Amino acid sequence: MALLTAFAGCAEKKPAPPPSGLPPLTVPSVAAPTVAANVAVVSGELRLDPRLQSHVAAGDVIFLVARGVSTGTAPAQIVAVKKMSASRFPIAFSLDQNDAMMMGTELSGTVVVSARVDKDGNATTKAPGDVTGMASPVSVPSSHVVVTLDQLL
Repeated sequence: MALLTAFAGCAEKKPAPPPSGLPPLTVPSVAAPTVAANVAVVSGELRLDPRLQSHVAAGDVIFLVARGVSTGTAPAQIVAVKKMSASRFPIAFSLDQNDAMMMGTELSGTVVVSARVDKDGNATTKAPGDVTGMASPVSVPSSHVVVTLDQLL
C-alpha cells in the first residue's frame, strides 16, 4: 500500500523549473526523411525471335545489362544488371538504381540495354548456344524499350 501511495504522489508533482538564466529544454522537431521517387528507370520487354524459340527453354537464365554508350575504343561501363529467368515471351523488365552494378554507379544519361540467354548460368561466359539481343540507345528514364533476342552465338 505504501508503494501505491508513493507512486500516486509522483503523479501529482510538476517538473521543476529550469535553473535561472538557462532557456527551457526543448526537443527540436526533425522532419522524417523523404524518399524521392525513383525516376531513373529503364523499362520495357524482352522479345524472342521466333526462329530461335528452340534454343531457349523455360527456366534458362537471362542476364539483362545496361551499359553507358561507348566513346572510343574502350568498352562501355556496365551501369546496371539483372538476372532473370526465361518464361513466356515477351517478358517485362525494369532496371533502376537497385540494379546498379556497383554502389555509387548511377543509372543516368544514355544507355544501351542488352540481354543474353545464358545456357550455363554463368555471367562471365559466352558460349555457343547462348541467345543475345540489344536495343537501340535510350535516355534514362525510358519506358517501352524493346530488346529482341535475335542472335545465336
